Amino acid sequence: EIASCLVGSEMCIRDRCTPQEYSGDPLTAYAANLTENAVYWRNNNGDREYVVDKYGFSEDRNSLYVMTKSAYVWQSQEDGDSMPIPIANLNKDEFSESELDYQLGVVVYEDNLFVHKRVETGFMPKEYLEELFIGKKKKIDKN
Repeated sequence: EIASCLVGSEMCIRDRCTPQEYSGDPLTAYAANLTENAVYWRNNNGDREYVVDKYGFSEDRNSLYVMTKSAYVWQSQEDGDSMPIPIANLNKDEFSESELDYQLGVVVYEDNLFVHKRVETGFMPKEYLEELFIGKKKKIDKN
């Protein structure tokens, strides 16, 4: 039910978005599972999740670009360490949108498999990734 994949050096679990069964175009089926703020991936510990911000197809429709944002913020603890805190556990005045990390990935279908890749390594400012996103796809299906 859950597809596992390596992203960077961190093992993560892709949830719900990857179709288990479909008919027709596989990327269209994948896109049908994407909804704003749906969990796109979470790390192996389950303490950090990234949710769908927006997505769109490339002009040739052979690639599906997915922009995600963190569903947590880092908060300092009394011992000086920082911990990821889910934003669902915070009031809106306890964090800022500017604290959220963004990532741009691409999904392709090769050899009967959904392949997930990062467009840029690491996490980038939203504005930078939005420019890449607009340049990489034909139209935005959400947002």
